[in-house]
Amino acid sequence: MTNNEAEAGALHLALQRLEQLERAGHPQVCGNVRVFGDSQLVIKWHLGLFRKVSKASLYQSIMGSKDIIKHHRWRPTFRNIPRALNCATDDMCRRSRSLPG
Repeated sequence: MTNNEAEAGALHLALQRLEQLERAGHPQVCGNVRVFGDSQLVIKWHLGLFRKVSKASLYQSIMGSKDIIKHHRWRPTFRNIPRALNCATDDMCRRSRSLPG
């Protein structure tokens, strides 16, 4: 699994959780959602700057995220954080790849 795949998958899972909280009536799930990531591909794809993703798993995660966003009242903003400034998160991504499942 690449860092891009890990980040796209994590974003999809986070949006699914946000969707669950919204359905449960959680009071803080409304308005804007800020997404920070160090994957230029994932961030730029969501901003509409990239159009093509070659890996099927990456494409499925990104399209799943876009579908969730399309059906909710909250609107995320996306910001790229360069990996050099995001060492802790990059390390978590690397460690998560070694987990089973």
